[in-house]
Amino acid sequence: MEIDHRAPPGHTQHFFTAALEDDRASALTEHVDTLRLAFRACSDRYPFTMTAGVILPDHLHCILALPAGDTSRSARWRLIQGLFERVIGEGRGSWRRFEEEPLGNDPTDEVAA
Repeated sequence: MEIDHRAPPGHTQHFFTAALEDDRASALTEHVDTLRLAFRACSDRYPFTMTAGVILPDHLHCILALPAGDTSRSARWRLIQGLFERVIGEGRGSWRRFEEEPLGNDPTDEVAA
């Protein structure tokens, strides 16, 4: 099956990294279903398409296709992080700030399959 890694028309690709405060924590992999639900709930409110993602015990990396001109990146991450923390319990999923790097829409910038 062939996978198209390009952003939908009118969207831009952004690379995000988010990490838990405790670098020895494993909450993200222990509660991956909760994290998945937080992403889905956030996508309902602030639309995005996940192009790629890697979840490690204490941090995650993902490439999201966001609508052109999107101004809700911080709100999007606050919602994902807040939902995750509320469900698994205060303190077990405390986050550091997220980092973002916009990716160009040039095919040479795309992630290889």
